Amino acid sequence: MPENPPLYTDMTVDEYLNFVSELKKVEKSKRNQQISDIMEMLRITDVRKRLIRNLSKGYKQRVGFAQALIGNPEVLILDEPTVGLDPNQILEVRSVIKDLGKEHTIILSTHIMQEVSAVCERIVIINKGKIVAVDTPENLSKAISKNSRFIFKISGEKSSVVGALQAVDGVKNVEVNEKIEDDVYEYIVDADKDVDVRKPVFFAMAKLGYPILETKEEELGLEEIFRELTTRDIAVNAESDNSQEDTSQEVPKEDEEAKENDGAEEQAQTDDKEVE
Repeated sequence: MPENPPLYTDMTVDEYLNFVSELKKVEKSKRNQQISDIMEMLRITDVRKRLIRNLSKGYKQRVGFAQALIGNPEVLILDEPTVGLDPNQILEVRSVIKDLGKEHTIILSTHIMQEVSAVCERIVIINKGKIVAVDTPENLSKAISKNSRFIFKISGEKSSVVGALQAVDGVKNVEVNEKIEDDVYEYIVDADKDVDVRKPVFFAMAKLGYPILETKEEELGLEEIFRELTTRDIAVNAESDNSQEDTSQEVPKEDEEAKENDGAEEQAQTDDKEVE
């Protein structure tokens, strides 16, 4: 299913899906039932008799999805399948994709990271035509993260909490994120990679008598992972370009003139020898 499905807008939805069924050589005895099931799945039954040209963009997108499902293919390749859909329709289509994923291999091409998080079990990131990462979302986050990051919601005197957090082994940075209540703040704690500071932080706060109201480990979002993997080589190329610029120095005009004069004298001497 391409991002902009190739629909025949002068056909009704029924006519178009029957036409696609003929192209895909679906058995006549199974054709009507399959089309009805797909229409029901994608909630387009109520527009089956309407001309495609008169449908909204969201409905056209779902009709395009329907034609991809005709013939019950083992592999489905979907390019931006929710483009043009409203929030409710997006949730419905994502649900359909997840259900189809139980029986089909689905390759979803998209730049919408929320879409990836919602439906994908494995991610392939491509940059400039080359695969730069293949893994689960969780493993990619761990591989790319330079630090372990934790968020604590703690009730207590702010400066004392910050001092105690900074004193914990493995903690690299402490940031006060926001004030929740009078003496309750949210703290972002960056620690050495693969270091879990939750237990020592618990004991440090217990020693002060400050309760920890909430704790969670924060992972890199897919947007950050994508940016990291697709801009890394750009940074390297930029450094390379800079180093090349630094090594190529402009020759002063005086030096150029001196070289030209030297060359002229050498040529004159050579000419004299030829004359002799």
